[in-house]
Amino acid sequence: MHRRDFVAGLMIASAMRPAVAEQPAKTKRIAIVAAAIGVSDMRVDKEPIYSAFFEELSRLGFIEGQNLVVERYSAEGRRERHMELARDAPRRDTRV
Repeated sequence: MHRRDFVAGLMIASAMRPAVAEQPAKTKRIAIVAAAIGVSDMRVDKEPIYSAFFEELSRLGFIEGQNLVVERYSAEGRRERHMELARDAPRRDTRV
């Protein structure tokens, strides 16, 4: 009896596995808020820190434009705007 239950469990688990694998990956969203660096400089080819950051995201399987949306915000050197941007960025609704 136990053997039959075990085999039935394996069959059910193997039947369910492809269904899970076929589900599309959900798009993730990251907001980058900088105090002084301009939005145009928050790119892989501009600043070394962003290059390392995006390389690591890529290594983890997150590619901007495919399954990752990157929002860039800059206070443009105005200290009073930095906290406001950091507070508001997570609240923004970016659904199209």
